[in-house]
Amino acid sequence: MGYEDYTNAMFNNEGGGFVQYGAGVKHWVTEQFALKAELRHGITFDADNNLFYSLGFAIPFGKRLLKRLL
Repeated sequence: MGYEDYTNAMFNNEGGGFVQYGAGVKHWVTEQFALKAELRHGITFDADNNLFYSLGFAIPFGKRLLKRLL
């Protein structure tokens, strides 16, 4: 849940409140590399709906990387 404060008169956009929910998965391919996918549904307080999806990867840094290497 959140609030975006923006205005763009050219596209008739205004700020407002929104709620998001979704799910995702992460699969470790190796000890230092993971693939991930995410799907989210965003709903504004004005009843606009948006579906967001992303695909990506993760590489650990810092303590987690050292723990996996040792």
